[in-house]
Amino acid sequence: MSNAQPLNIYQRLHKAIQNMSYVEKKKQGGMPFKAVLHDDVLLASRQALIDVGVIAFPTKIEFTQDGNRSQVEMSVRFQNIDENDDWFDVPTVGQGIGNDDKGPGKAISYAFKYALLKTLAMRTGDDPDKENQSHTTTEDTNIFRRLELQLSNVKTQEDMQTFRKETKEDMVKLSSTNKLLAQTIRDKVKNYTQT
Repeated sequence: MSNAQPLNIYQRLHKAIQNMSYVEKKKQGGMPFKAVLHDDVLLASRQALIDVGVIAFPTKIEFTQDGNRSQVEMSVRFQNIDENDDWFDVPTVGQGIGNDDKGPGKAISYAFKYALLKTLAMRTGDDPDKENQSHTTTEDTNIFRRLELQLSNVKTQEDMQTFRKETKEDMVKLSSTNKLLAQTIRDKVKNYTQT
């Protein structure tokens, strides 16, 4: 028989966050921008919450209506399913526009989606690979600074040739881990050779 203490709500959510997946932004209807869709957030968070024994549901819902715009202020409760008194509420707001009865539902869905996104620290963006390439680690920053320092000492074409030889390995590494920083160095080299 195990003597392990049951996990509280915060410990359970911590475990869920560790298992969260990336949620990709997608085109929605005829909108000119990409957005994180409600169903994608539910799909990404559902199993992680089930695995740790947490349910999430709206509480304290207050609506206002202004023409075709519905606004909701509510809380989303994250409840430990094994302990009735172990929960916390996340305040959230949402708006929905609709000329029919769908405005309130859209507002609730929006508010619920963002409570999940923020509480579970879910990553969003247009392209998971692109996002990973632009994430800057300490090692990336150190390589970048080292390259910048070496580049600042370049005064002649001969210095530039030496710079390129000596920094080739660093540039290959930086190009594979952070394309944005690698491109910044390439642009600086290009600017130097054009002056």
